[in-house]
Amino acid sequence: MGYCSVLSVCCWIMNSWLILFLAWSGIHWYMYPESNRCILTRMMDYPEYEKIDVDYYGRNCLGYGLYRYQEGSRYGLYNLPVLFVTGSKGSFKTVRSLATTIYDLVQYNSPFDYYTVDLNEEQSALNGEIIERQTDFVDKAISTILGIYVILPNPPEHIVLIGHSVGSVVILNLLSTRWSLNQTKVKLVISLAGPLYQPVILPDRSMAQIHYRAHNYLNQISMISNYPLVIISITGGSRDRIVPDILGYIDQAYPGLNSLSLLTSSIQNVWASCDHRCILWCLQLMLRLNQGLMVHKSLSTDPTNRLNVFRNLFITKPLLTNHTLHSKRDETPEFNLKSSQLISPHMLWIHKTNQGNSIMDFYVPYNGLLIKFGPYFDNPEQHVLFLVTNVSNNWLHLCIETNDTNDKHCDYIVPITSPYITRLPNPLTRTFIGAGLITLSMIQKLPIFSSLVLNFQDTKDLKLYLVVSSDTNSLWDSMTILIDTFDNVNQRIHSNLPNHPSLLPFYEKSPVTIFNPNLTGIFHRFYLRPEFYYLSPSTISPSLLVKRTNCSIGRRFMGMITLNTIWCNYFHYVAFENEETEITFQLPISHVSLSNYLKESPSFIDLYLDPNCVYEVSVYYSLVSWFSQINSPSFYAFWRLTLWTFVVVINLVNVSTDSTK
Repeated sequence: MGYCSVLSVCCWIMNSWLILFLAWSGIHWYMYPESNRCILTRMMDYPEYEKIDVDYYGRNCLGYGLYRYQEGSRYGLYNLPVLFVTGSKGSFKTVRSLATTIYDLVQYNSPFDYYTVDLNEEQSALNGEIIERQTDFVDKAISTILGIYVILPNPPEHIVLIGHSVGSVVILNLLSTRWSLNQTKVKLVISLAGPLYQPVILPDRSMAQIHYRAHNYLNQISMISNYPLVIISITGGSRDRIVPDILGYIDQAYPGLNSLSLLTSSIQNVWASCDHRCILWCLQLMLRLNQGLMVHKSLSTDPTNRLNVFRNLFITKPLLTNHTLHSKRDETPEFNLKSSQLISPHMLWIHKTNQGNSIMDFYVPYNGLLIKFGPYFDNPEQHVLFLVTNVSNNWLHLCIETNDTNDKHCDYIVPITSPYITRLPNPLTRTFIGAGLITLSMIQKLPIFSSLVLNFQDTKDLKLYLVVSSDTNSLWDSMTILIDTFDNVNQRIHSNLPNHPSLLPFYEKSPVTIFNPNLTGIFHRFYLRPEFYYLSPSTISPSLLVKRTNCSIGRRFMGMITLNTIWCNYFHYVAFENEETEITFQLPISHVSLSNYLKESPSFIDLYLDPNCVYEVSVYYSLVSWFSQINSPSFYAFWRLTLWTFVVVINLVNVSTDSTK
């Protein structure tokens, strides 16, 4: 066998291997995607699109159009116009999911008028000239929309712009080429799955110029104090195979910018990854966006206050294990109220005092319910965890009793608010759970506590209880409460997750058990130290294997694991739906350098376990998990493009070898 024959066989083998690997990757992606947790939106009435004339004759006049969305008999001009700009090959009618969801929040009249532009479903992702042409039309459409409202006594002075995919690039190009526009007309931009930081592909020079201008624009306004523009960038997470999340992160690249970048899986009450189209019809996301717009509409022009609206509504805050961890933007309101000022006398009181860790169900009567637990914090190191279903705002309270108490339930009762309590997803009902991990150091931060200490010589005279409340409920819904207390923090909050410094375990599953099968307690936290877990699509990430056994009948809480990264507000959860659950880490990648990344706050995982089950948790590394990881959106397109290039090159070499025979 000659040299050419050997080379031909080698090329054939490598070619076959690459084709099989590509096929395996595609099959794996289709067979094992992350489940779609989104609910489809429903229209309240038949949708109508009212054509609005735009004085536009530039760039060959390709038949672009402007429409106002309406439903049934809901006509009329309201207060704030919202313009939706569709992406590449997108239909202008996709505005309907966002526009119709507002009627789930208001009974009849919408506080917004939704407009949309018809861009002929052009392939704008592949041509920068098309984006320039669409930018000109959107500029004319904004002037036309605001001109409609001049007949009102108090016409709106600005418009909200919402873009999907490349439509977000059109908006950014509009602002970067017309500086005076967003000073007066545009103060809020919402990007849905938009590649704001970098393009997905760079087809021509004009596209490069568009992103270069946008980069300079964002860099310049980020250095201007109180610049009015607020940008909200939302990406779809692991289900979006077209626009990776890293292309939507702008917070790290422009620290002074009034912006917020989030994955849909990190947003409160959404907690679902969305593919590139699903992000336009996900009911949970549409509701949250409209809630943010409604609160944003009523605020002043201060950009920091308007940005905080979306931060408070969108960011899923993790449980605090130290009172110094909360964001500096969150401030605990001062309360100094007697119980009679806060609690209705018609609400039903239930005393569950002197009880330890437990899980309980209660039916909430029509006039509301208050359940008193404690006393707590005789041991200053005690931690008290509450997980409560079917709760509303201000559901957890501090109850203080003094020595001179008579027949009162509490002498003082004070609501415990954010950042000490948060919301977590409820995998069983797809709603949320009220969660709070309370310590004595947190309570001592409340203003009322310090004022009471001045009145009592000995703080031991104060008995501290925690009260869970529920509002009036005509349906008598049930409420489940899980309580977990612990004194030894080191048994629940661990400094780091075990890791393998060597490559030996990568070739097969080599589990390292981190918990014994007799695991107790609901809550456990493991920190991922940055020097050990600098994760990217090209590095081998650890995997967790959770085994659940001996569950009692009638489970009322489905365990779950959450991944948290503080510096970018990342949050993702996986429910323990099966007897064995495998989780591979896919934490976000930082734009900053490795040295700066190591200075960021560490990521961590939280385990919320069903107290009626026994768990065994192990961590391992394997090449199999790594092959699955390269199917992630941030690596998917590049990996396939590279492999297909290799296939083509090998075929060319094979052909040239055969021709020389």
